[in-house]
Amino acid sequence: MKIKVNTEIIKAMNPCAESFNNYLEHYSNFDGDILEFLALDSISPTDKIWVSVRLMTLDQLQIFAIDSAFSVQLKYAAYATYAAAARAAAAYAADAYAAAADAYAAADAAAYAAAYAAAYTASAAYAASAAARQAEYEDRVDAIAWIIENDKQAGGGGGVSE
Repeated sequence: MKIKVNTEIIKAMNPCAESFNNYLEHYSNFDGDILEFLALDSISPTDKIWVSVRLMTLDQLQIFAIDSAFSVQLKYAAYATYAAAARAAAAYAADAYAAAADAYAAADAAAYAAAYAAAYTASAAYAASAAARQAEYEDRVDAIAWIIENDKQAGGGGGVSE
C-alpha cells in the first residue's frame, strides 16, 4: 500500500497557515504518494517531516525515532567540539579586548577590532549552527524516505492508502 498525499489529506491535518499556504502556492494539485511528496523542492524539510510522521505507521515511526536518536548522538559529539572552539574564540576575543583597553592611543581601535572579531565569531557560529540544523532536517527527510521505501519492499506500508 502506498501512503497517499494530496491537498485534502494535508488540510485535514490542520497545518499552520504559513506552511499550508506555501503548499497551495506551489502544489495545490499535487496527488501522489509520500515518496513523491518528500521529493518536492518547495516544501521545507521540517514541513515534510511534519506531514510524514502523521501518515507513517507506528512501526515506521519507531524506526524513525531510533534512527533520529542515533543521529543526534553522533552529531552531538561533533557539536561539542564546535562549541568548545567557539568558546575558545570568544575567550580569545575577550582577552584581546582587555589587552586593548590598557593600550595607549590604539586602545579604541583595538577594542573596536576585538569587539568586531567577537561579534563576527558569534555571527559565524550562528550561521554554522543554522546550516547544521538545516542539514540535519534534510537527513531526517532522507531517513523517512528510506524507511518507507524499505517497508514497501517488505510488503508493508500504511497511513492513508489508495
